[in-house]
Amino acid sequence: MDRAKANALSSRVIRQLLDSSCAVIRIGDTSTVRDFTFVDDTVGAFLAIGLAPDIEFGHAYNAGSGKAVSVAEMIDLVIGLVGLSKPLDHDADRMRPSNSEVRALHADSSRLAAAVGWRPKVDLCEGLTRTVKWWRDRLASGRASRTIDLII
Repeated sequence: MDRAKANALSSRVIRQLLDSSCAVIRIGDTSTVRDFTFVDDTVGAFLAIGLAPDIEFGHAYNAGSGKAVSVAEMIDLVIGLVGLSKPLDHDADRMRPSNSEVRALHADSSRLAAAVGWRPKVDLCEGLTRTVKWWRDRLASGRASRTIDLII
C-alpha cells in the first residue's frame, strides 16, 4: 500500500511542480499560515488518543508541529527540494472570500503531549522530502493519473 502524502496542499504543489505538462503552479492565497504535520505523525496522534485509557472525552487534543509556516514558505522549500521552479498562478477559483479564510492554523499540542506523550517525529523538510519522493515514484511508474483526482 502506498504511503499517504504530507497533506493536500503540499502534495498539490509538488505534483504540479514535477508534472512537465503543468506550466505554472496554480495556487490560492500564499500568505496564509499553516502548521504542517506529516501523515505518519497525525496517524500516531490518533492512535495514541485511541489507545489512551484516561482521555477526557469532549475536550480538544490538537496534534501539530507547533511551527507556523506560510504557504509561500512551504512552496519555496518544495522548489528547493525539487530543484525546479515554475511561476505561481494565484487562481481566483482557489481563493476563498476574505471573511471565510482562516489566516493562520497553528496547533498547540501541549494537551496531547501531556496526556499521551505524543510529539511529532517528522519535521517539515523531511515530510516534504518524503512526499517529493512519493510523487516522483508515482509519476515515474505511470500511476499518478489514478490518484490525481483524489489529491488535487
